[in-house]
Amino acid sequence: MTSTSYFDFSPIYALATPYGKSAIAVFRTSGDGTIENIKKVFSNNKKLESVTKTGLVYGYIIDSENGEKVDEVVLSVFKEGHGYTREEAVEISTHGSLAVINKMSRVLEKAGFRKAEGGEFSFRAFRNGALSLTEAEAVLDIIESTSDKSRAIALKSREGNLDYKIKEVYEKLVDLSGFLELQVDYSEDEYDEDVSFPQDEVDDILSILGYLKSNHKVSTVLKGGINVALVGNTNAGKSTLFNTLLKANRSIVSSEKGTTRDFIKESIEIDGTLINLYDTAGLNDEASGIEKIGIDRTHDIKDKANIVLHLIPKDEVNTICSSNGLTLNDTAATVITIITKDDLDIKIADGCKKALSNENAIFYSDVTKSGFDQLLNALKDAIKTLTNTNLDGELLMVSTTTENAVEKAYNAIKTLDEHTPIEASTNAVREAIYEIGTLLGKENPTEEILDSLFSRFCVGK
Repeated sequence: MTSTSYFDFSPIYALATPYGKSAIAVFRTSGDGTIENIKKVFSNNKKLESVTKTGLVYGYIIDSENGEKVDEVVLSVFKEGHGYTREEAVEISTHGSLAVINKMSRVLEKAGFRKAEGGEFSFRAFRNGALSLTEAEAVLDIIESTSDKSRAIALKSREGNLDYKIKEVYEKLVDLSGFLELQVDYSEDEYDEDVSFPQDEVDDILSILGYLKSNHKVSTVLKGGINVALVGNTNAGKSTLFNTLLKANRSIVSSEKGTTRDFIKESIEIDGTLINLYDTAGLNDEASGIEKIGIDRTHDIKDKANIVLHLIPKDEVNTICSSNGLTLNDTAATVITIITKDDLDIKIADGCKKALSNENAIFYSDVTKSGFDQLLNALKDAIKTLTNTNLDGELLMVSTTTENAVEKAYNAIKTLDEHTPIEASTNAVREAIYEIGTLLGKENPTEEILDSLFSRFCVGK
């Protein structure tokens, strides 16, 4: 959608529920003249006109061309200033048949509505001050949430928790700007000798901006899910553990080596966090052909993983320990070493015991399930570390758009110290105020920012 569509403020409509057979369908309408347009096709206008702020009205939608009843409906009426967009708006609940949905669209267009673009309702809410840019992004995060944790965090952002932090840093920037502007009156080159550089205020601002930056890093992980790869030699028990974690027989398990020739991906939730779990092809230095292709994909997945479960069968520990070593050195991921087949009665060499201790290796048996709780707790601890901002305060969902503004403000403020010329200091703070003010609607965001955000919404939102 081009930005010019956003600035056509004629009355709009959209199907806000999925297109398909269902119990009900909901059409959203909004814009100046909405109620007058609805009156052209509604049977109970006297009741409709009696609504002062908000209200429900029962009646029929009528085809204005032939007077035919289209469907029995309930209107949710919002006078200007009271609905989602803060414009005059009506939501129409109809029966959810395809025939009704298609007919309703034609009737509404004949009544004077145009079909809304994706995100246009939310853009109007933003334009009318009902949503800040960060709150609008939180709405999108709620829609796109893939786990209970990301949903809960996005909802807190929608309720204003993120805005509170952004307003806090904005006010501190304005106070700092006032201090610096006063110093300009004394000298163009240096601070007044009786006034020290406000290092504490600068550090406080950088701390909040840094907190928001670290929240964005965690938000990115939570939105897409944490990638957990099961990696190890052939027949190490990867598929067995994969199925155990899924609580389903998704991967083929066989005593024959090399059963998994390609990766298998499934998603689960652990403590409310989305986990993308990968069962990969077993590592084999002598592989060729199709098996070699599968192993190449294993390395690609390992490189992109946040957590690697490194599986080593107990009957191979001594050999691996004495030759290649137990440590996976070619990954930046958090590695959890798991010794599988712990039910086997095999003596581990003393030197290997020390190496396993250094790796905090977990001994696990799929036969007896011993070690599984320890394995799961280690996985949960790794997940918690990845989703920890390492700063005081609750986790907030910070989008890329918000993080870009925060990053620019952070880079501007971190240049300030007691040796920075006054004029350069004031310019840096003004830049930071502009970037943060954009998020709060105090400055006009660019068309690129608007397109990037609102065009990702569903039609009807």
